[in-house]
Amino acid sequence: MTAGIALDEAAAFVWAEADLLDRRAYDDWLELWAPDGLYIVPVESDVDDHADALNYIYDDGDMRRKRVARLQSPHSAAARGAATTVRTVSRFVATGGAAESLSLRASQLLAEYRGERHVLRPANLEIELRRDEGRLVYARKVVRLLGSEDGLTGIAYLL
Repeated sequence: MTAGIALDEAAAFVWAEADLLDRRAYDDWLELWAPDGLYIVPVESDVDDHADALNYIYDDGDMRRKRVARLQSPHSAAARGAATTVRTVSRFVATGGAAESLSLRASQLLAEYRGERHVLRPANLEIELRRDEGRLVYARKVVRLLGSEDGLTGIAYLL
């Protein structure tokens, strides 16, 4: 598939994001996004029109900044006793592209440790990247958690 963004460049970008998130470098994470980019974690695994569906997260730029502010606030329940995470992202498959964009699928396995308890959160990712003033940014990221219909509890980090 010919595109202006190579799959290996896209994979390196997503891996760098995983490192930022595991280190809780949320301000740096915000810089990875196009201003109009969407960060989505749907409830239903088979929905494609996320604007008209129930989502755990449906964040534009303003909501991403507010979410990060809550995660960083010492007064937030999310910031107290925050989980430690380690994530692995693999199985990158290009699904489309144009001169300055690339769509891809990948898998993510996130391991969370908090309160002497481990939790695994596997997910399929749908990613749209583009170049914005020469730099690679997220235009859209959908995190389809396995078992999302069963409900989520206690997630105090970005997926």
